[in-house]
Amino acid sequence: MQRFFGDLESDLEEAGFAGTLLISTSYGGGWHADRIAEQPVYSIGSGPSMAPLAAIDVADHNLPGGAAENILLVTDMGGTTFDLAVVVRGEVARTTDTWLGGKWIGDITGARSVDIESIGAGGGSIIWVDGGGLMRVGPQSAGSEPGPVCYGRGGVEPTITDAALVLGYLDSSNFLGGRLGLDLEGARRSLEGVAERLGMTVEQAASAALHISVDNIVTAIREKTVAKGIDARELAVVAGGGASGLTIGLIARELGAGSVILPKAAGAMSAYGALYSDIVSEFDAVTFMTTDSEGFAVDNEGIRRVSAAAEEFFGTLDHGTIAGTSTDFYMQARYPMQAWELTIPLGDRQTLDGLSARDVEERFHLEHERVFGVREVGKHIEIVAWGARARAQLAASPEKGSFVSSGSAGSATSRPGYFGDTGWQETPVLDAVGVVRRGRVQGPAIIREDITTIVIHPGQLLEVLPSGDYRLSNRTA
Repeated sequence: MQRFFGDLESDLEEAGFAGTLLISTSYGGGWHADRIAEQPVYSIGSGPSMAPLAAIDVADHNLPGGAAENILLVTDMGGTTFDLAVVVRGEVARTTDTWLGGKWIGDITGARSVDIESIGAGGGSIIWVDGGGLMRVGPQSAGSEPGPVCYGRGGVEPTITDAALVLGYLDSSNFLGGRLGLDLEGARRSLEGVAERLGMTVEQAASAALHISVDNIVTAIREKTVAKGIDARELAVVAGGGASGLTIGLIARELGAGSVILPKAAGAMSAYGALYSDIVSEFDAVTFMTTDSEGFAVDNEGIRRVSAAAEEFFGTLDHGTIAGTSTDFYMQARYPMQAWELTIPLGDRQTLDGLSARDVEERFHLEHERVFGVREVGKHIEIVAWGARARAQLAASPEKGSFVSSGSAGSATSRPGYFGDTGWQETPVLDAVGVVRRGRVQGPAIIREDITTIVIHPGQLLEVLPSGDYRLSNRTA
């Protein structure tokens, strides 16, 4: 990592780059290259950690009350995985269960990171039949090499992308700007073996595979949200990833989500978030305190240590690129002898100075009740660590949408599309400019963006928002 970032900085300097190089981290913010090179464990999951930051910006532009008054489900579906995260009223959920390698099969690091759940459900997920004669989708993936069969690069096993092509959802016009032709016949042949084993037509098998993939995703979403005391029907979904548009309509229908926002930058969600991210670092002081102990005080040695660490961190930054700094505090606490801890936000230094032991206990009770549905009235709490989150806001960010193309101006066409129970239907195919001109599109329809394809199923409505992003709802015009 040290060699890589050293070479990167020198190459950029030789190329004439005069700005400040920031590297995304698992915290959901940027660090200077030399710092991440010294502590590369904080690069684990650094790409997906940026998607929730993009979702906050999307919510602020598109939802009443913005991210601060909504619970966001952030999805990012690419070629190999479906990543999801939760943002509760502007706060990105974080965890210390950070794995190097697969969950339960790799190594747990204990480093704090944005809480991202990844499941093997992407555009390259392989469709197969198990020994009991049941169709399965994933977790195996064709990856980028050789990729789906329809890419014509040597893939032989059918994938979700092949299924979407067979169903009429995809064409070659917006794959690498039209430079990658898609092999429809190859995709059909790859699905024939699965269809024959199940006594289905190729189209029925492709549709079933798409629904199984969606069921896997919805199960993971419900586990992620219900475990945090969140009703999925209360969520506002921000859908990112190049493959999200193929499945988000079915996902929204299964979840019963009230609002689904598809950003114009959906196909580059993590890069979008990185452009808007602050410089963020966290510092912890391990301790053991109980709120019923004599002389308990929130202003203690642990807080002083993490405050000093935050100030030292700010001193290492290039202040010519920073608009301002802030530090918020938190604690990791539990009920006596409990096997797990919760991270409880405590606010800035001014708020912290006004907290009593009873205030700290009440904050823990409220969070415990929100997450687990119960509180232990009258119980004191054990605090195992104090923490500080240091944040430096960058002096300038790109204008909203300035880095997102607006699509080509091709004319509207139509082609047959296969939609479950209704079978084949003649389906309008629109480019981005055509959608903007209409303002809203009733399903079924297919929208070709430069970096993604959006499928609107029958009974759904896609609307263009003032920001240029899209809102998908389970209703008719």
